[in-house]
Amino acid sequence: MALNAGLAGGTQIKNTAYIYFDSNPAVVTNTTLNTIDTAHTTKVAPFAKPKQIRVYPNPAFDYVTVENAGDATIMVLDVNGVVVMQQAATGVTTTLNVNNLAAGVYVIRTVSGEQATTTRFTKYR
Repeated sequence: MALNAGLAGGTQIKNTAYIYFDSNPAVVTNTTLNTIDTAHTTKVAPFAKPKQIRVYPNPAFDYVTVENAGDATIMVLDVNGVVVMQQAATGVTTTLNVNNLAAGVYVIRTVSGEQATTTRFTKYR
């Protein structure tokens, strides 16, 4: 719900709710008081659409390619959330040597500034 643009700073808004269950009397909530504070307004940046990271082949044996990571740090995490590998992205595609990882399911997390993505891959052998 958006704020009514015509409200001046210092305007007080009281809210009380009446909750009905079947034919019982209403349960009345505590009254809340909100005061409009125009002196400390902040603007929220629009939500950025996350990058579409592609990881292949999946399942993998020796190498995994991470596509569209951009200028990011690529982390490989095991099922316990422990970082088992970390590497900087290099251009449009980055190849990770996963030959030394044990067979299992892993998460690839890319972090670029305040944006992060995650995807899974399975390592065979």
